[in-house]
Amino acid sequence: MSDFKLGFAAVQNSEFYTNGPGKSIMDCSNYPKAIQDHLNAEIDMIQKVLKKGQYTGVFEIGSAQAENAQKFVDQGFSYFGIDINADFVQTAKERLKILSSHKQKAETVLLDFYQLSAHFLSTHDVNSYILFLPFNLFGNFSDKVGAIQKLLSLKQDFVISFYDISSQAYMARKDYYCACQFEDLEYHETKNFAHFYSADGLDSIAYRIDCLEQMICDQKRNPEDAITIEKLSFGAFGKAIYVRFLDDRVIKS
Repeated sequence: MSDFKLGFAAVQNSEFYTNGPGKSIMDCSNYPKAIQDHLNAEIDMIQKVLKKGQYTGVFEIGSAQAENAQKFVDQGFSYFGIDINADFVQTAKERLKILSSHKQKAETVLLDFYQLSAHFLSTHDVNSYILFLPFNLFGNFSDKVGAIQKLLSLKQDFVISFYDISSQAYMARKDYYCACQFEDLEYHETKNFAHFYSADGLDSIAYRIDCLEQMICDQKRNPEDAITIEKLSFGAFGKAIYVRFLDDRVIKS
């Protein structure tokens, strides 16, 4: 299989997720039970990280309709979400109105992840939050190296959640993408990643955890930025990378 064929879907842009068939990815009616169980386990995982790191909230990148906000607020954490889909963000804002009476803050805005900056984080008072990329979002970015560079430039602790490479993960993802009705779904696996893609623009990669760890290390170009990387497992086929910057912004346990 040629590199061209493997990479043909990388030319997709935000149109796929805002106005194209990619919107079906966030339709929960398309979630097989294995995917729903995975998402529940993912929430348990990130809440454990929040408590361990003594963070005050979660900053969810790719927050869609902020379905997870209630779960975090109920556990005493504030919530901030960003997404590129204006319809999703408007729905999220309506959902978050009912949380406005809580002590914890809950907010969402329309913003492209690649436009996120340290200034934005500071002015929105979310520096004590952990940045969270859920649901294999990282593997859906067309510029994955750029995404890592962006995360490292923000110098704020983050968690990247993704699928394992296993027969269970393969079947769950296949059933999920078939339910989304992507056209001409194809799959390719190497020693480093598992790649689902389709004729209408799906381009979703799950990396082996050691490979993603190395990708992060390769992009850490400032030797003064001391970080630790913790590899996590959750649910039947969930993996995560937890990156902490060793400074005094958040007291770690």
